Amino acid sequence: GRFLIPSGAPPETLIVSARGYRPLLIDTAGARGGASVVRAPLEPLFGGVFRDRRIALDPAGGGTDAGGRGVAGLRGASVNLGVARLVSGVLERAGSAVTLTREGDEPLSAQERVYIVNRSNAELAIGIRHGSLPERAGGPRVVLHYAGSDRGRIVAEKLASALDSLPPAGAFAVGEGADLFLQQTA
Repeated sequence: GRFLIPSGAPPETLIVSARGYRPLLIDTAGARGGASVVRAPLEPLFGGVFRDRRIALDPAGGGTDAGGRGVAGLRGASVNLGVARLVSGVLERAGSAVTLTREGDEPLSAQERVYIVNRSNAELAIGIRHGSLPERAGGPRVVLHYAGSDRGRIVAEKLASALDSLPPAGAFAVGEGADLFLQQTA
């Protein structure tokens, strides 16, 4: 697109922001006293891989399901919802349409979660769970995909690799699962 910097006293800098792209800072000091054309290519967030994608996020727990408890009594359901909201914001800024299976502390059955994800026509469904998994399943830092799904394994490996750099330090394992959410969603 194009935009016009008004004559008179333009700002020293201008920030161009577009959904799905990194914000661009333009120095407009040279535009004073006359018209000038600045060509400024915008860089897609995450290389554009999330642009125009439909993604569903399922924060586990809610209602009477605590989704696990931390040492200080922190509910896993609250952590899951907080993470889902953060991830949703990042994905939306990257150009994705995001659906959350729950927006608050309401309880949802596995069937209700699957229904919400499938109704959203999501291309990718991500379950967000905090808790303890057995060591054979990769421990608490694991990205699960549906057992036998090559596409799911590839996405899980890429996601685990991206998550490895986030604190706390430690690698994310990739594991297989066969629960209803993994089996019945995108």
